[in-house]
Amino acid sequence: MVWIADDILQKAGRQTSRDEAIMSVMRFPECCGDDLTRAKVCFPRDFAGLPTLAIVAFDVNARAALESWLPYVEHATREGTVRGRLFPVLSSGMKLMKGAIESMLRKAEPATEARAATVPLFVDVDAFAAALGILDRTQIEVLLLTPDGSVVERVIGPYTEAAGSALAARLRDLL
Repeated sequence: MVWIADDILQKAGRQTSRDEAIMSVMRFPECCGDDLTRAKVCFPRDFAGLPTLAIVAFDVNARAALESWLPYVEHATREGTVRGRLFPVLSSGMKLMKGAIESMLRKAEPATEARAATVPLFVDVDAFAAALGILDRTQIEVLLLTPDGSVVERVIGPYTEAAGSALAARLRDLL
């Protein structure tokens, strides 16, 4: 990865940290799922058109941290310059319970907009986390993605003013 980062830094011709350069080559892994309105979506294809604030959660116990971000994401998406997505990431071995899990999630979220923004992913969890450089699956990660699915910013854990400001600044850079 270091040689890739060095190459990116040279081509960019600007001062960039290695972490920024490495993150810039990370992309949301290719995967498909059904949102809670039952529409089939595939990523990163369906990120096209707008940047996306993606909340990625592996652990049901991270609900409080996830909910701390919802007002921020709702406010950010109101202007129509960014979309919000919630990705509960579950093991592909749980596909047998997919219908029951999605039904429980639908009952927990009656709002159609929130249902359309929530996409449970039944995937190889290790491969998915590795593709995004996620090391701690007990924490949520909020990713700012370009329309091609590239990760340009990441925040780990519950919402803070500093984290929200960092994402807002990076989003302004994208627009």
